[in-house]
Amino acid sequence: MKNIVSHHYYNRISKRYINEHWVKEHGITKEQIDFNKSFVLQQQTNQNEFSKIPYLDFFDCDCPDKKDHTLTLCEIFRRRQYKKLINGKFNMNKRGSLIMYKQMMRRYKPNYIVTFYVKKL
Repeated sequence: MKNIVSHHYYNRISKRYINEHWVKEHGITKEQIDFNKSFVLQQQTNQNEFSKIPYLDFFDCDCPDKKDHTLTLCEIFRRRQYKKLINGKFNMNKRGSLIMYKQMMRRYKPNYIVTFYVKKL
């Protein structure tokens, strides 16, 4: 189920749909989030268009071991690798590491916005 929505539509969504970063900053727990109503807006080639994908469908993967995500096409694996790069867990002491760092940032940088539905504020 993919719906194309514009950037203007995203700004007019209900007050209960909250961005992922706001949820982290204000300490909202998992029990307060309804993952069935949450969704991911994945950016299309046009900068102002997003496809609306249900949260549980977007982060469903085909990894053989669900606890250890290793496939490069797995969104959970890509998200973890990007967080490692952002948090500075990349060894910059080797030769050519800056080039590798930039390539990995380009490869793993997410092109989506996670939006959670909060039950109670």
